[in-house]
Amino acid sequence: MTPLGYHARQRGLGLIGYLGAIALVMVAATLLVKIVPIYLEHWTVRSVLEGLAEAPPPVEDAADLRRILQRRLAINDVRRIGPEQIEVRADGDGWRVRIHYQAEAPLTGNLGLVARFDDQIRLPGTPTP
Repeated sequence: MTPLGYHARQRGLGLIGYLGAIALVMVAATLLVKIVPIYLEHWTVRSVLEGLAEAPPPVEDAADLRRILQRRLAINDVRRIGPEQIEVRADGDGWRVRIHYQAEAPLTGNLGLVARFDDQIRLPGTPTP
């Protein structure tokens, strides 16, 4: 049997092919483990904002609305967002609430993932100037 004939009949993955496939699966699993918690937290932030829009609380000023929002985020165990990422301002006959933040997840060594989020809602109500 010649080496050429042997290779012509070989089918399937060899050892190097299996190792390559395992490496790809490991990289994909690592990325999923790092990305999923970031997006789950973002969906929680969105649900807090949507809950605020569905039932706007009676507020006297922007600081009061910011405190209510921070309390709801803390109840839902959102830890990445501090007061500096929450922007509340008067907008006509209501309030505009904006949360802008970035979430980082280390991968390995000096490599990491960065996701930037910027969500905003408008709440009806009479803001105090």
